[in-house]
Amino acid sequence: MVKIDKDEILAAYEDVRDDKTDTHWQAKREMMMKLPGYLEAVKRVHRERGVILPRDYDYSYTLREALCIYKYRFLQQEIKASKILCQSLLSANASRFSTAMKARQSTQNSYQRMSTKKLVLKYNEEGDIELAAKGAEFAEFRSQFVDNERTYGFLRQYTGDELSKRAKFVFITWIGTGVSPLKRAKTGAEKTMVKEIIKSFAVECLFGEENAENFTEEYIKELLVKAGGANYGTGER
Repeated sequence: MVKIDKDEILAAYEDVRDDKTDTHWQAKREMMMKLPGYLEAVKRVHRERGVILPRDYDYSYTLREALCIYKYRFLQQEIKASKILCQSLLSANASRFSTAMKARQSTQNSYQRMSTKKLVLKYNEEGDIELAAKGAEFAEFRSQFVDNERTYGFLRQYTGDELSKRAKFVFITWIGTGVSPLKRAKTGAEKTMVKEIIKSFAVECLFGEENAENFTEEYIKELLVKAGGANYGTGER
């Protein structure tokens, strides 16, 4: 009987489901309106206190990073990193600039951990189902589905318009051209085991040799738009 690594798969599933991206246009607009004021304030403090920074130092990137973290209430690690960053920027002690750079790198690393939007499940050598990969890029996700394997995927995509973006989820079953008839027949029952963990999704897709050309990000987005209803924006994305 096929076994499934429930704990690891459940953790990856929750990472994909745990959408930390703010999709409310008013919140984004509010943040962008505040940004120039923060930028000028930090520059003024630097001039008054004689803090020396590299000529090409990107104030706006740092401020956007810090504001996003405060605004969207990410994990405590990101919040702590952003506080260190802001304190270092406003400090008259130029030696703390290196601390700010370390905090910035820590924040970037945390963003990467938070960007899990896709997961891939495969059968191992013993025939059991386990987590094979997770990440954010569709091209990398798509490359995991090969001709001689049965593979399951779960991903987050955004639909809607510029006024209201919504996170939608897709469950994918892939049966490659080289899969034996016996394994093909077992896929239905074994997929049920996977769906006991991955329970919530708007669209389910089955891809294989007959429709592999449809396994694209654009096609999946089209399915989600059809499943999610109309958009009511101004036409800008």
